[in-house]
Amino acid sequence: MKKTAKIITVLLALVLASCSGNLADIKLPSFTLFDETPRGFYANLANEYENLAAYELEVMNHPDDSAHFQAKARRVLRHQNVPPDDPQDFNIPDGIKKKMIDARVMLMDALETMQTSENEALLAMAQSRYDCWLVHQEDFPAKNAYISCKKDFYDALALLSMPVDDHTIYSIYFDSAAVGLSDDGKETVSKVAEHYRDRAEWVLILKGYTDTEGSASENKVLSMRRAIAVKHALAQYGISLDNIVISAEGESRKAQGAEGRRVDIEAAPGYMAKDKKGQRVAPGWQHSAEF
Repeated sequence: MKKTAKIITVLLALVLASCSGNLADIKLPSFTLFDETPRGFYANLANEYENLAAYELEVMNHPDDSAHFQAKARRVLRHQNVPPDDPQDFNIPDGIKKKMIDARVMLMDALETMQTSENEALLAMAQSRYDCWLVHQEDFPAKNAYISCKKDFYDALALLSMPVDDHTIYSIYFDSAAVGLSDDGKETVSKVAEHYRDRAEWVLILKGYTDTEGSASENKVLSMRRAIAVKHALAQYGISLDNIVISAEGESRKAQGAEGRRVDIEAAPGYMAKDKKGQRVAPGWQHSAEF
């Protein structure tokens, strides 16, 4: 009831101001139509857009861009869906536009598959930096003003942590000296392919192993043949060969016998770094979280 009265009061003020010709003099109260303010990723995203708006106004002296990002921050606070800006809406050369489209696909994958409490602030930073990079690419086509935002965008993606559900290592086991997949192995391949088939930005890492029977050099070759067999099986189930990396590990040191005769399958997004080296903070920009 209180919220309804507040909204009516604001609307009445707008009507009266419009009649009197003093609409520009009315200062609207700050309120939201929702009981809860955004949390997690959305709270960070609103904060990042507000910071970006201030950066554009105070550092870059671009009031139009500042207003654009302030509007995006307000939409987030109103619980509206606020995606990254679309390169198709910007006046940039086709070659650069293609790179920006590819980067946006990468970002959209991260926003869809990497949403965990640990990644919320980094995902918000990645989205705001992408929009910053895109705006500056249009404003300064022949300069390097966008380089900082571009680097921060890739740094934020690189620092993301793997969701728990994707930590799983899938193992496919082989009979002695064999390279053909068993029925259980084919079932595992089908399960992995179904989970990762639509993740074009993810890479599957295959590591082939053998037991200790035979010579080390022969086992090295055998482990590679097993990894290749699993690679081809994944391709038959719809995984792009470009998204599969294989390695021949030879004799397994952690397991012997049947447990050693295997191929392990791990998955990771191609944009996430293995070694986290820390986030570089752009000068003049206050961030919503520590990294």
